Amino acid sequence: MSWQSDNYFEQIIRALSDSPAPRPSANSDQNILHSLLKPPPPTPAVSPRGIFGAYLANNPPALDSFQRSTAPALGGLFGRRTPLAARSTQPATSPRVRRVFYSFHYADVNRVNQVRQSGKIRGIDSERIKTVQDRSLWESRKSFNAEYLRRSISNNIVGTSATCVLTGEHTWARPWCRFEIARSLLNGNGIFAVRINHLWCIGQRCYGEFGPNPLDYIAVGKDAQGRIYVYEHIDSGWYKIESMSTQLLRWPKWLAPVANGCVRPLSTGAPIYDYESQNGSELLLHWSNQAAKSAGR
Repeated sequence: MSWQSDNYFEQIIRALSDSPAPRPSANSDQNILHSLLKPPPPTPAVSPRGIFGAYLANNPPALDSFQRSTAPALGGLFGRRTPLAARSTQPATSPRVRRVFYSFHYADVNRVNQVRQSGKIRGIDSERIKTVQDRSLWESRKSFNAEYLRRSISNNIVGTSATCVLTGEHTWARPWCRFEIARSLLNGNGIFAVRINHLWCIGQRCYGEFGPNPLDYIAVGKDAQGRIYVYEHIDSGWYKIESMSTQLLRWPKWLAPVANGCVRPLSTGAPIYDYESQNGSELLLHWSNQAAKSAGR
């Protein structure tokens, strides 16, 4: 055989006898060392919006930054947050403080003063509990003549926006209470009544007796020509109130209108409350504000 064939067979024998180099296993020391020593992958580029740019691109913030328009999957980056308004501990807005004229029967003055001084007995109360601005009379009504009282009442009602009728047993029948209500209507005041018979009278050492609603006995009406007057109920009939014959300029906003020749009792539009059972010491401010608002004041 020629030298070419000898060389050919030698190459075949050498190829069969030489085994390939073994490949390192995944857990071999050589492979682990290779993984540790290889260079780290390049850092991905960060958009100008920062590291959360990709998230914000798919989840744009709602107008309220604390309330998302749609809930992100798995709570997003931080999960849903409660809006600040829902966590607020600020108290509700207080009603507007009104100037109030109190109408009452002087025989009930002890109970009346408990209402008028509500929240003012201690210094801390005057700051914690807001009260209405009292514009009514302190003088004893038995000490002055009729003309003086009429002028004093009229002057004190001017500048008020609500009249509170503090109702005892005989308030409904007192002529001066009726005059004060009539002048309040002329002034455009809102009107409401508050029962005080459940208050303890220190001087008499007793509670008061329940009395009729004074607003059942005062009405606004129109004569045959459509002129507006204040009427009072006497002996099963309605008559123009004797102590004030002045015509009203406009019909009260809180009272339903009537046809000519008819009257409308005030109690059909003005509320009556109970000072003791309805938490008057705190709600009197709300009642007076609501009455003034109903009158457009």
